[in-house]
Amino acid sequence: MGGDARLSVLLLLLGCFGAEPRADDDEGPLPRAVALVAAREDGRPLSVYFALEPNPRGRVDVRVTDRIALAGPRGVFTLGNGERQSDRWAVVEEVQAARVSLALPVGPAWSLQRFQPRQAWFTAATAPTMLCDLVGAACEPAETPPPALSLRRAGPAGGFRLALREGTLRFWPPHLPEGSDGERILDDVAGLLAVRWLEALPGAAVREYLDRSFRGVGRLTAISGAVELDGELGEWNASDPDVVESPWQAAVRRNWLGPHDASFSIAARATATRLCFAGRFRDDDLREGDVLTLHLGADRWALPLHPDAVADGLVLAREPFGHRFEVCRTRTPSGASVPFSALLQDRDGEDDADLLATSPLFDGRPAGALYLPP
Repeated sequence: MGGDARLSVLLLLLGCFGAEPRADDDEGPLPRAVALVAAREDGRPLSVYFALEPNPRGRVDVRVTDRIALAGPRGVFTLGNGERQSDRWAVVEEVQAARVSLALPVGPAWSLQRFQPRQAWFTAATAPTMLCDLVGAACEPAETPPPALSLRRAGPAGGFRLALREGTLRFWPPHLPEGSDGERILDDVAGLLAVRWLEALPGAAVREYLDRSFRGVGRLTAISGAVELDGELGEWNASDPDVVESPWQAAVRRNWLGPHDASFSIAARATATRLCFAGRFRDDDLREGDVLTLHLGADRWALPLHPDAVADGLVLAREPFGHRFEVCRTRTPSGASVPFSALLQDRDGEDDADLLATSPLFDGRPAGALYLPP
């Protein structure tokens, strides 16, 4: 979806989120992953997928897309608001099925209220709620309200839990105590349209779809402390960097062959007046046109990496398998967090360039966040 038609539809979503969804307990096998659809505070949807097994740093790897898509072990239902050759909502893709597009008898003036793998509820200002069968493309007035979202799943030590708190979607696995802040999944969330606990990890076709269509979301935390711009990273040992080296972190993927071809890590430190970044990057063919770009809110900071065109203030130091870097700027973002993404452009050919990112940009806005100390 895109453009004025999508925005007009999705602005209506905010009226559907008067209260936080009720948390229900589901019985059954332990979940392996979570798929959900969230509405951002600007009215746009983001679909989210994450496996519950943490990565080596103890975090879950969150992936997002600006499509309305709900993944499962064997397929992915994707909804669009019918801008292509139609004025109706449609199931525009389902992995492992021949269906490419199937129009629903509800137009773009209807707003999506609830989404399940094979059913969706739509509302309009002067019409009853419609329940649509996503397999047969049949809709009829809903006789009962849509089901409450399931924000809990049974498990050891209190189980698994999702919650929306002050615009931040948080997740608690069993090892986190009830009174903790949980793990941040996504910021700027107005409400949830769908939550699906997956008891099995997706099959190969769905995993390929997720790698192709979803992107990783970095959540970088800046620690307090001064930085000496000397190319040495000793003062950064206490930092927790964001590492970008996976296929689903490639926002543009043409000739990228893996971490040895191009990859990077980035960490942040801050004082009352300065904001600094440091990390490492690998590039098997560093050339002009290779650029590290930092997006902080609406600001864009491009840092050429080639030694003959290095940006002012950027300190590079050669390592056996790549480079270290440090850079600082005046601290202008205010508040506890700012939308953030770091993007590495790797240009190996004359025209094609790969783009690795801590978080994707949707309409120029970073999906990730940088959390700042006071």
